[in-house]
Amino acid sequence: MVDFLPYVGVLLMFAIGLLCILAPNKVADAVGLNTQGGMGVSEIRATYGGLFTGLSGAALWFQQAEVFGVLGVGWLCTAAVRTVAVFVDKAVGPVSVGGIVFEVAMGLALLSALL
Repeated sequence: MVDFLPYVGVLLMFAIGLLCILAPNKVADAVGLNTQGGMGVSEIRATYGGLFTGLSGAALWFQQAEVFGVLGVGWLCTAAVRTVAVFVDKAVGPVSVGGIVFEVAMGLALLSALL
C-alpha cells in the first residue's frame, strides 16, 4: 500500500494543476479568490496550473523517492503556513480546515515514497 500512495498524491496534484489550467475561474471561486481581469486568471493558470503539473510531471518522469519527498515537504509546509494563517487572518471555516486536512494527507502520501 505504501508504494502506491506517492502515485496517488502526485496524480491528484497533476489533476489539480490541469483543473487550474483548464478552469481557473472555477478554482478561484472554490477557494475564495478574486480574479479581476485577465491577469488574475492568468496567475491561477500559470502559478498553480503550471507549477502543479510541472512538478508532478517531473516526479512521474524521474521516478525518484527524493522527488516525491520534496513535494511532500512542500505540501506539509503549505499546511503549516495555512494553519497559522487561519488564526492570523481570522479565516477559520470549512474550506480552510479542509485545505489543511487535504494538504497534510498529500504531504504524507508523497513522503511515504521515502519509506
